[in-house]
This record gives sequence, C-alpha cells and structure tokens, in this order.
Amino acid sequence: MEDAVYREFLELEKTHWWFRGRRAIFISLLDRYLGRRAGPGPGAAGGTDAPPSGSAPAPGGSGASATGTDPSAERQIMDLGCGVGGMIEPLQAYGNVIGTDVTLVGLLHCAARDFTKLVACTGSEGCFADQSLDCVTAFDALEHIEDDVGAMREIHRMLKPGGLLVASGPAYQFLYAQQDRVTHHVRRYTVKEFTTKARRAGFEVVKASYINFLLFPAILPAVLLLKFWQRFAKPGDDGAGSNVGISIPHFANEMLTGIFSSEARLLRWFSAPAGHSFIMVARRPAS
Repeated sequence: MEDAVYREFLELEKTHWWFRGRRAIFISLLDRYLGRRAGPGPGAAGGTDAPPSGSAPAPGGSGASATGTDPSAERQIMDLGCGVGGMIEPLQAYGNVIGTDVTLVGLLHCAARDFTKLVACTGSEGCFADQSLDCVTAFDALEHIEDDVGAMREIHRMLKPGGLLVASGPAYQFLYAQQDRVTHHVRRYTVKEFTTKARRAGFEVVKASYINFLLFPAILPAVLLLKFWQRFAKPGDDGAGSNVGISIPHFANEMLTGIFSSEARLLRWFSAPAGHSFIMVARRPAS
C-alpha cells in the first residue's frame, strides 16, 4: 500500500466506522468458529467492537480438556497481511498470534506497538512448516497477491488438519477504482469466485457471505459516481490516501458504525447475496 494509506489506517483503525464494523464481524465469526482462550489471556477482554454475549462456544474451541489443560492456550494463529497490526491485539484472545506482511513498513508500525511476533514473508511463499498452524486470518489480504490460489494452497499446507482460514476482501471487479489502486489491490471478487478458488486449494467452505450489505445501496452509486469523476480527474497514486481518510461528522461515524456492526448478529442467521466486501470461513479437512 502507499505510505499515506499506512498512516491513515494507523490513525483511524480505532475510531473509523469501517474498521470498527468489520472488526465486530470478524470477532463474531472467530467466536463462533474458533472460540476464545478459556482463561483471560492477552487481549481477551471485550472492547467496544466485541459482539453481543451469549454466543455458544465453538466446536473444538476454547475450553479445558479432560486433563485440565487448555488446548487453545497453545493455538498458533497467523495474521497474513497484518499491515499496521489492527487485528493482532483482538486475535490474541484466541491464541498465540504471529503477524506477517510482505512490507517492512507495516511490520515496523507493528513493532512500534510492541507486537513482537512478526515475520516478513509473502502469502505465495509460506514461511511456516507443514501443519504448524491452527488458524490463518487473511483480512483484506489475498486481493493483493497475484497468485491468490497459490497463496491459498500455501495456507492449506501450513494449517493443521481441521485448521481454519478466515478471509475477507473487496467485492465486485466493476467497482475497482482509485481506492483499489492506492491500496495495491490486484483484483476484487465475487463470493462465488473466491470460494471456488478456496475449494481448488483444498478447503471446505464453512461460511461465505457478502458484508457491508446494509450500506451497499448507498455505497454502490457513490462509488460508481466517484469512478466516473476519476476518469477525468485522473488522480495520481503518489501520496494518495484512501477513502477512509475522508472526514465525516462524529454522529455520522457513530451511526455508520452501528449499522455496519449490526451485520455481525445478522450473519448468524443468513448469508447476504450482495455487499461491498465479503467474508469466508473455510477449513482444511480433518483427514
């Protein structure tokens, strides 16, 4: 990504509605399909983006075994494309987290935030041993990689049997615009396209849905209008920020946060047929 985008993300990830809404969705799905550490653990305390309580423990998730040990305490999680580390702290509620990124810029931001388990590597060249990870998260990461299927195969190789891949990304190639260029996206996806690639890589898809679907009727014409304007304005990439850097009033930010975050609960009951982004939970088969 452009340096300006890294700086924006670092500044806005705690407060901007887009970051807060997607984080609530990610946490809800991790609670459901992975399960938190049995004990308090680093980062286990819920924050303002935590989903509503009352979720059932995930099968095979946190919880003491018959021997009194907690398997989730030793769970190994890789956050692929961790960027400035916005999801590393929340992920610590689920196991031991290793942040990986292809650029040193993002990893230096992570190190400055006292995240110490960091590795520089590309998604298409896995940096861990076979069957060494319990979960890989790729939040808005695989769209940056030319060989996305190859990257998924590497993730499959590194995951233990039964291990989870939780991935998200931008939806619909016809919406590809300046936002995608400054964040160095190779492509955007449909859910069908992304899940087909995941199955080609050997995964069983557990859950797949579009997200940011409640706001999509407003986002769609806004993005198309912006694309039309950019055809004539031709903004340059150098020093360019992303759309999240556009300032909006506090009350509007809180309203949008509430709308986007509410999808976390709705996704427990259905998968949305359209949206501005998507989410997928997939599993490496146990045998």
